[in-house]
Amino acid sequence: MTLQVLHGVIESVQGQNPGPASGITYTVLFNMDGGIPVTFEGVRPHNTRYPDELDIQAAKPGTVVSGVMIHQELQLTIIELPDFSPCPGGAL
Repeated sequence: MTLQVLHGVIESVQGQNPGPASGITYTVLFNMDGGIPVTFEGVRPHNTRYPDELDIQAAKPGTVVSGVMIHQELQLTIIELPDFSPCPGGAL
């Protein structure tokens, strides 16, 4: 098995933000072998995400991310946190 470690940067976030994790995707720019820039669109993190009952705050554009290319599949780790902004009407 060939593993290629890649480092990239989030260019943009798609979907409702904050919102359910399942509705958030990323456009990520990586420099591949030889410094060739490649943009991946519609990227979803490979790591476990929060359930959709919680709104999450997407990672911000400009955030550096790491990934591994395994058998032509990019597996990316992107840290997303719950949205801790106040609830409408002050409810918890």
